[in-house]
Amino acid sequence: MTGIVTLPQEIISTITDYLDRRDRLRLATTCHSLYKALLSQLWKEVYIQSAFPHFQDPRIGERVDIPPDRPIITSSRLELHAPLVQHLSLHGPFPQEYHTIVFPYLHILGLYLDTSYHAPFDDTQTTFSYALDASMRAEQYRHRAALIRQNPTIKDLRIQVREPQPTADFWDTISTTLVNPTRLVVMGLRRTEGETLDAFWRACSLFEEIHCSADSMDSTRILSQLSFPRLLRVSLRSSVKFQMGFCTRSQLVWLRRCPGLTRLHWKFDSFGFPSSMFAEALEQGTWPSLDDLSLEKLGDGDDDLAAMSAHLPPLRSFRLRSKRFGPLTFNTLRARLFNTIRVLDLTGNDHFTSRMALDVLRECVHLERFHGVTIIAQEIDNEQRPWVCLGLKRLATIIVSGTDASSRAVFGALSRLTELESLDLDMGLEDWKTAHVVPSGMYRLPWNLEHGLGQLSTLTKLRTVTFGSTVQAILTDKDVEWTAENLPALEEVKGRLCLDAERHEKLARVLGRRGVLHVDH
Repeated sequence: MTGIVTLPQEIISTITDYLDRRDRLRLATTCHSLYKALLSQLWKEVYIQSAFPHFQDPRIGERVDIPPDRPIITSSRLELHAPLVQHLSLHGPFPQEYHTIVFPYLHILGLYLDTSYHAPFDDTQTTFSYALDASMRAEQYRHRAALIRQNPTIKDLRIQVREPQPTADFWDTISTTLVNPTRLVVMGLRRTEGETLDAFWRACSLFEEIHCSADSMDSTRILSQLSFPRLLRVSLRSSVKFQMGFCTRSQLVWLRRCPGLTRLHWKFDSFGFPSSMFAEALEQGTWPSLDDLSLEKLGDGDDDLAAMSAHLPPLRSFRLRSKRFGPLTFNTLRARLFNTIRVLDLTGNDHFTSRMALDVLRECVHLERFHGVTIIAQEIDNEQRPWVCLGLKRLATIIVSGTDASSRAVFGALSRLTELESLDLDMGLEDWKTAHVVPSGMYRLPWNLEHGLGQLSTLTKLRTVTFGSTVQAILTDKDVEWTAENLPALEEVKGRLCLDAERHEKLARVLGRRGVLHVDH
């Protein structure tokens, strides 16, 4: 310990950059010198939970007190270290004194108020005072508006909204205080109309990036009066409750007023996508710089999706999720995107086939990340149609096989992807029906030497591997040892290693001894 303490503080700070926050905190408690050296790092990002009563709503069960899961930071201690704070997250309601602090270098502010914080009441009572609870929450928005006014340096604002909704004054404070902010994240906005809605959109017009998840927003004429010249990136979840007001057509009218968009992520409730209007906007070049598009949970048929896809610009990143995705849409995407696409995510499309996935890997020469669903090993042909995406860095799919020879063909194809950094053979689909993921008579790709694993020694940049849910039935000690010894950049293995608990721990220790983290998910 004496050696590290004698190093300059800048060197200590550089070394501890490789540690997570918990390890830095443990290190800082070992001696005064290290605490002093790590002080700026410890206070750079601050997450504070409220000491306010926090318990389960009795309407959904008995009262259950929920204590904070970390020490409470007092307002005086927070103010003392305010010059070091760059990222502040406030979870729950806080007294006024927390909201009068000036943070000279605050860039990210998170304001989170969930429904499990309630106005205090007598232990003899069996119900909460909901009127007092609502009053307390309304007061919090006044306090938080004051905090924003004190800190005009905020660039990134993240807000979790709960009833009652923020007032027009809250949103107006954002508009009149922040100077060239970059990112606004709003979760839980609902039943917003009138002056409050107008104030919300005025605030939105300041930002470069907006993430919005909302219900029951009304339509408003102010959108036709506002411009959004700085807005570059939008993520929008369109709820079924929007249809009575700010429906998908109204959303598109707003998006057409954002000509600088480079990224649009738009999620629906399996209906309501204005495909013909969206195609018209694309055809007219409404977003000339758009290169990242995500459309999720569309209910349109294959022919409508194909007609829309025919107008896609040369995107760098594209994600499409639709239950009716089919060959018409796929062939249109091939014509429009395969020469330019670098990130392609087609998970969640029931009719996206193994042959389609293999066509992506065989034809998209610039591909860097690919998320597919099921690839059938017997359909891989390394001789006649090899994979051309030699710059691929992340592959997330499920590979199934029926013979040893086809498994070896898979490992042969993977071995050519020498830039690969992440290989996910599970896709997080453990809860899907097995018959849907794995065709009858087949099994998940076995991660073992007998089936060709040894060919992957060429993957010198592979950092993360995620096993499929049935691999543990086949994985041997030698397979784990080879994985740890022959993939030099490997940092993390995810997935169950063995069904037997004792042997599982043994295999995890093999990885650990070689510096590979194991995560059992």
